[in-house]
Amino acid sequence: MRQITKTLTAAAPVANAVCLAQQPLAAGALTINGTLATAGVATLPAAYAISITSNGNDSSRTFIITGTNAAGNTISQTVTGPNATTVFSSRAFLTVTSVTISAASVGTALTVGFGSFAVTAPLPLDIHGWPDVSLQVVVDTTLGTPTWTVQQTLDNPWDTQYPTWFDHPDASMVSETVNRQGNYAYVQAAVRLKLTADPGAATLTIVQAGDNRA
Repeated sequence: MRQITKTLTAAAPVANAVCLAQQPLAAGALTINGTLATAGVATLPAAYAISITSNGNDSSRTFIITGTNAAGNTISQTVTGPNATTVFSSRAFLTVTSVTISAASVGTALTVGFGSFAVTAPLPLDIHGWPDVSLQVVVDTTLGTPTWTVQQTLDNPWDTQYPTWFDHPDASMVSETVNRQGNYAYVQAAVRLKLTADPGAATLTIVQAGDNRA
């Protein structure tokens, strides 16, 4: 299988990228009018966790976020509201098409944005090929020092709406900030790179052994 290289650049969080400050007076949809929104759709620079920030206690409210993930699938997630702080989705959205609230907000300046972590699109491996897979992650220190993790799934992320992603079984490929090499002893359906903490960039390179050995 050919070499796969993917660079992920994570920006600093933007609290109002999806929705500018607003106060919903009843249950229903927030206005998608953030700094990265056009015609009611917010398109993020990569697939990120979505942030919800309130200056009041909206912890008894729930928010439903709908959009697409890095594989292009339509996804949604229900998130419990914040109490004068910021909460994040656990799923990564590349676009956001709708955010709804379950009741009128207490906070007078509710914003929706992105932050916490970013992920690449799924990088497919050859499940019919040899299982030996080599990995390399190189951090671009000129853009920051992000914390990175290699993740994998046995689900087909293009046919599965919510694939289950696991951290790499080697601890040296999880929550790292320096250049590393690693491997898989068994083939995965897909691999991705996750960046958390500080903004910055890292490049994941994957080499899977070919199937032409005797």
